[in-house]
Amino acid sequence: MKRRSRGFTLIEVLIVIIIIGILSGSILITAGNAISKSEATKIVSNLESLKKAVLFYYADNSEWFSQSDEGWGVISINSLSPYLDREISEPNSISSLKDWNNAKNNPYFVYVTGPSSSNPDSEYGSDGLHIYVAANVTDDYVDYETRKQLEKMSPERKIYDGTLSETFEDDPSDSIFEAKEVISDHNDGFVLMRVK
Repeated sequence: MKRRSRGFTLIEVLIVIIIIGILSGSILITAGNAISKSEATKIVSNLESLKKAVLFYYADNSEWFSQSDEGWGVISINSLSPYLDREISEPNSISSLKDWNNAKNNPYFVYVTGPSSSNPDSEYGSDGLHIYVAANVTDDYVDYETRKQLEKMSPERKIYDGTLSETFEDDPSDSIFEAKEVISDHNDGFVLMRVK
């Protein structure tokens, strides 16, 4: 006597589809978080590499760091290439120490502030020499999820927020990077790491 096989009911099929959908969603979220964390880690790693390169550059070119005029300047990443252990691109070439507009539009740059020789009251100068490596985290380069991962890393990695006027205070240790869903193309678009 043949036994007739019983098929799946509609409810059973729907339950299986729902379970598969939940599992797929979880996998996609996990994969997305892993990609964002990987991107954030890469940014931090590049900042660390730049930090070391700047210290070597400083040892060879300490005279450059005696700031004049307004007491600030930017360093081209290309000039640091002999000291770097990896290639870091600079799509907008920096033509001078005062070429702030091109520098801030690059993925990474180096900002230096020091005593101003010609204008002691300059708002951009500082009493002592301060050197920062910066990552551009505007929407052009970094998405919001990666910024959130950077925010989680910032206290332990000592990554400071991008408000330049606050970051260059004598004690920037209280500052941390704050991720924003929509960020402007200047001030709060940078993650700064103190070198010296």
